[in-house]
Amino acid sequence: SSSSILRDNCCAIINHTCKYQFHRQERREGCGYPNDPTNLVLIELRHWICDRLAREHKYTREFLEETKARLCYVQHLLGKGIFPSGRTSQITMRHTLFMVGMQLEECIKKIRRRLDSSTTHELICNLTKSLKSVVTPTIRYLWISWRNTKEEEATIPCTIPEFRAWCRAREAMGTSDSACLLLRDVLLSPGIFALYPDLGGEPR
Repeated sequence: SSSSILRDNCCAIINHTCKYQFHRQERREGCGYPNDPTNLVLIELRHWICDRLAREHKYTREFLEETKARLCYVQHLLGKGIFPSGRTSQITMRHTLFMVGMQLEECIKKIRRRLDSSTTHELICNLTKSLKSVVTPTIRYLWISWRNTKEEEATIPCTIPEFRAWCRAREAMGTSDSACLLLRDVLLSPGIFALYPDLGGEPR
């Protein structure tokens, strides 16, 4: 997929595997049969790259573990010496797997960065929700305390826009008192606008 953050790595892996298979088949007659073990390993690898790695857009912990498992598989093939180093060519199966492993390591780093970014965004959203749940009750408390009011609960503003409308109305009528001015200053604080960007500019 052209929008995948792993697109370049997937293209590099496919390029490395296809280049080796083409070179192997051209090197000598009798090499590179479609169903021989070397080709089957590379074909299966490309299927996984195209069907999973290149198409995935939900970078979850499970997807990270799947990619790490694929890297372990490639490293296992290298570590066991299943495909020995060639003596007649620099383009060998071992070198190809090594290059594939490097690309998978880079993919893992990218997935981790995306996961960390998503986690941070989620934490900030949760913090914002928590702050909003505290701000309005706090302003209600200040409204009641500063005005020393015993008004009925139903007459007390319930939302930030309602509190701002109350302040504007008092100022328009020329009946602003110290409580109104204090509350207006609180409602005009940068923190309020950061939590409630949809409130727009300062009230006139």
